[in-house]
Amino acid sequence: MTTMKPSERKLQLVEELASLCEKLDVTRLYGFPRQKDTQEWLANVASVLKNLDDSDYQEIVRLSKTITPTENRIQRKSAAYEIFNFLTRKVAEWKRYDFSSLDNDKSTPKLAFGEPGRAGQPGGGGSIFIQAENFTMNGGGRISADGGDYVIRQNELNNFGTINQTVTETINNITKLTHVVSQSELGETEKRQLIGDIETIKAQIIKPAPDKSILQKVWNSVQIASTIGGAAQLLGLIGQVVLPLLK
Repeated sequence: MTTMKPSERKLQLVEELASLCEKLDVTRLYGFPRQKDTQEWLANVASVLKNLDDSDYQEIVRLSKTITPTENRIQRKSAAYEIFNFLTRKVAEWKRYDFSSLDNDKSTPKLAFGEPGRAGQPGGGGSIFIQAENFTMNGGGRISADGGDYVIRQNELNNFGTINQTVTETINNITKLTHVVSQSELGETEKRQLIGDIETIKAQIIKPAPDKSILQKVWNSVQIASTIGGAAQLLGLIGQVVLPLLK
């Protein structure tokens, strides 16, 4: 019997998550939260994320608790779209992640969380080294870094002094654009693709050195959103930051 490599197992989990995301019926999720198929879908998503990444697992557990019959329909609808946006973003992030390092990561001794690196180790220059696939900071906001991408969600850019005000405003506009797309009349598949591309723009502009080829590709793709009411103005504002990065 052939043993599956760690990277292969992770990739399999990403495909399972993508498949579950494709099966998501947002209307049914907030309309029938106690139905057996809804509960089973949530349990399956949680199971995949638990084996993929603990931080993402904790997040879906939290989000699942917001879909309850005790909340009114409007609140449940908002919560269902938050789950939709979260999963769409995570699938896009994990599909870009390079898991190959999991198969041969033996060269560097592991450091405990917060342990200062010694000579020859990451963080050995006096900084604190964090060995993790996913890093979450709670407080003034949440920064999730998967494979080096930084994703900052709605109303979460408040006190990060290293991020200039222009980028902060752009991140907020990207969040607004994601909401506009999720509430649009586009098909579910189109929404997922578009939101994934929008989130990729967010991840790239946070980086000190964005990948121009990736940014150009997704920027071209999201132009389709300009046909959605309220999106054209947001794209114009976002473009003020994105376009100079493509030169």
